[in-house]
This record gives sequence, structure tokens and C-alpha cells, in this order.
Amino acid sequence: MRPQAIAAGARHPFVSDRQRVGAVRDGRLLWTAPADAVWAKRPVPLGGDRVLFLAAGRDRTGGLLYCADAETGRRV
Repeated sequence: MRPQAIAAGARHPFVSDRQRVGAVRDGRLLWTAPADAVWAKRPVPLGGDRVLFLAAGRDRTGGLLYCADAETGRRV
């Protein structure tokens, strides 16, 4: 993963390379999640336990909003 967008979270930074999103702690990647769309913006930390991802459809129409657990990347 070659991050193009980075956002500081309460416990660790979140990264995005427009194809995947992930979380980093102590220099290692905790998790990544493949995108079913192109990530349009950098990840948005929500407190210490959630992260929000904004995306556009592959054809750049419409918008998608994802929320994930900050520690596991599991969508909530």
C-alpha cells in the first residue's frame, strides 16, 4: 500500500491509496479493507473507536459512506 491520503486518529493514523483503506500502529499496518468504490477523500476518525470513509462510485457518480471499527477495519 502506498498511501495517498493520511488522517490522524486518536490511537493511530489511517491511510488510503484510493483502492484500499487501512490503519497503522507503531509503523506496521494493522488492517486494510478493499474498496468496492474509489475513495474520494481521506479517512475521517470518529473518536477513538470508529473511522469514516467517503467514496464515489467507480463512474464518479453518486456517493457512498462507510464506517469501520478503528481496530479491526470491520464495517459497522
